[in-house]
Amino acid sequence: MLRNLFKSRQTRHEIFVPASVLAQDAKEYALVGSVVSWVNAARDQGAYSADEIAEEAPQAYNADYYYAQVCNGGHSQFRHNSQMDPMTLAYAQNGLKNAGLTELASCLDALIETPEMESAALEALDSRFFAAYSDYHTRINAWLQPRVQVVPDGKYPAKLEQFLKLDGARGQRFRDREALGLQAKIENAQLAGYAQVAYEMTGGQFLGVRPGSFATVFGQQTVIWGIPVRTEQGEDAVFNGMDVAERFLLVPKMPKETVETEEQFLALFNSGHNLKKEVIDQNCELARNERLGLIAALLLETASDLSSQDVVALHLMIDKNLERKGRYVMIHCKGSRGNFILRIDDTRSMLVSLEEQTAIAVLSNRDVQKALRQFDARNRVH
Repeated sequence: MLRNLFKSRQTRHEIFVPASVLAQDAKEYALVGSVVSWVNAARDQGAYSADEIAEEAPQAYNADYYYAQVCNGGHSQFRHNSQMDPMTLAYAQNGLKNAGLTELASCLDALIETPEMESAALEALDSRFFAAYSDYHTRINAWLQPRVQVVPDGKYPAKLEQFLKLDGARGQRFRDREALGLQAKIENAQLAGYAQVAYEMTGGQFLGVRPGSFATVFGQQTVIWGIPVRTEQGEDAVFNGMDVAERFLLVPKMPKETVETEEQFLALFNSGHNLKKEVIDQNCELARNERLGLIAALLLETASDLSSQDVVALHLMIDKNLERKGRYVMIHCKGSRGNFILRIDDTRSMLVSLEEQTAIAVLSNRDVQKALRQFDARNRVH
């Protein structure tokens, strides 16, 4: 009877690495790099949670993340990029301590204790780190080596493929994660803004936001983003997008790298298309409250030959036709998959092909709400 009071410990999957990462001529980063790749695959492709894999795996992963970030840009970069996530910090601390990297662990402790430390203190912390980091790979390799399973290189791909196969629970977890990804996309004002502007300007398919260049507008440096679009004629073009004057502006080209006069400014605006950011922000807030990204994922899951992974961007449409009723979400998919509209009225939700003007997936709103409640229960949303 007494043993029934205790839950059996969950079996964790052992880390395995190809034998070549432990060869005499292997690079010093090879072992921990292989573990990092294994964790990425387990998380991203296999939908494993941290408590389903060896406890050393997330520790090594986050310890190496801390090490790499500080080496690349100091503690200020680690602080910014990690957003001081508590789980990241805890795993990194445990990994460093377990590997015997006590001084690096102490540096991380100092940052955790005073996360808002000023530049001078950060630089001093960087100096402490770089005075002690030279044996990082030696120590972390010595800690990891007896804790990993070594697999012949030729057998490693098949073993990894088998490990990443989704079972029922992890398959559902993967789909839920993809649905959350769509919800994050529909709440992203930049994606929503440029997708809407690109559609209104060209009628084409928005393909994402690329890193761009800089221009000076009335003395302020402005980022000029690359906005790739597939036009209605099937041709690819890259437009210039910028956030300026509280608007999302899309133009075929920048006439000048410096805009200094009102005449130049008006010419820039007249050469393209723009939308007020406040309108997009309102749409993103409405999409967040109504969880339109999750509903889109539910419809995509029921459609044949489509999934959430095909979606580049989605946004709540600005529909100026007052005779129409309901919510309209424009869904831009990869390559030749086409564009779709999620249409919600009083009784049902539909996924409609923009090209064929036919519904390819339909759910009653009652079924949608039931599915959302089940999603919340699975993901412990309260």
